[in-house]
Amino acid sequence: GNDGLDISGTTITLEDINIFEPGDKGISGGEESSIEANNVKITGGYVGVAGKDNSKIKINKIEVSNCEYGFAVYQKKPEFGPSSIDASLSTLKENKNDYIVEKKSSLTVNNEIILGGEDKVYEKLYPGQ
Repeated sequence: GNDGLDISGTTITLEDINIFEPGDKGISGGEESSIEANNVKITGGYVGVAGKDNSKIKINKIEVSNCEYGFAVYQKKPEFGPSSIDASLSTLKENKNDYIVEKKSSLTVNNEIILGGEDKVYEKLYPGQ
């Protein structure tokens, strides 16, 4: 009913991951995590991949479909900083929004740099929490 993979404060490599209809996020990386992933498919859920709280996520070959947000990059906790996601060979299909990126965080999709322009992304994603 929640995240498919919830990774916090660690370094990890993921290979050949399929996540179908997670309750919230397909992959959630936070608290200074370093994540490398290859061959990922996420279908459904609220956020496909979330990078938060000074995490660095690098994904090679990913498909995110039918999510509210394909990628979300932001700072949730004040003791951490902005985050980054670098996704190559990416396919985004039928998401309501392909991404939301907070100021100072960054997203790169298929070598296109998408700089953060939003304020308080966590509050926008989860109002009232």
